Amino acid sequence: MAVGYDAVGLIRQACATANIAKGEDLKRALYTIKNYKGASSDISINEKGSSPQYEHMYQLRNGKFILVNSDS
Repeated sequence: MAVGYDAVGLIRQACATANIAKGEDLKRALYTIKNYKGASSDISINEKGSSPQYEHMYQLRNGKFILVNSDS
């Protein structure tokens, strides 16, 4: 849930930074965000709209956290 919380914070920051009037303004403002201190991690968005990190999901199995990936 921290990632969703961070997404709302990123949009709020972009709106405040750009004083947006339309969607393209918001998109450009999001692309300028660097080192946003989010609940999940520090977040930066590049000029293509991507964030270089990806989320990890774990399962608790037999008392240990096991990384879940697309192959499991």
